[in-house]
Amino acid sequence: MKHRFLTIPIATIVFALGATSYSAPARDEHPVVLGAVYNTTGRQAVFDKPSLDGARLAVAEVNARGGVLGRQVELVEIDGESDPAILAKKTEEALRANPSIVALFGLSD
Repeated sequence: MKHRFLTIPIATIVFALGATSYSAPARDEHPVVLGAVYNTTGRQAVFDKPSLDGARLAVAEVNARGGVLGRQVELVEIDGESDPAILAKKTEEALRANPSIVALFGLSD
């Protein structure tokens, strides 16, 4: 049940940002890039996979409504493999490879 409480705030934030797109004109063609850090493999996957699915659904719904301020939302998914050292390394690598990531969220345990 703990993962449900984290998914709801993420979805709320994405939906709230998406709601602003109805009246705002398109300002930029570049997507709003979010880093989704979840353990989709290993012992923590049972908690994180449903949360990642919720984040994907929230992003799909926001994008279907026109995105955030006219910009589509894109997820960069990071699998921490249920190992803190790997998670830290992959998160750093993702941030270096994708400097357009504006926020990170995730981890349901």
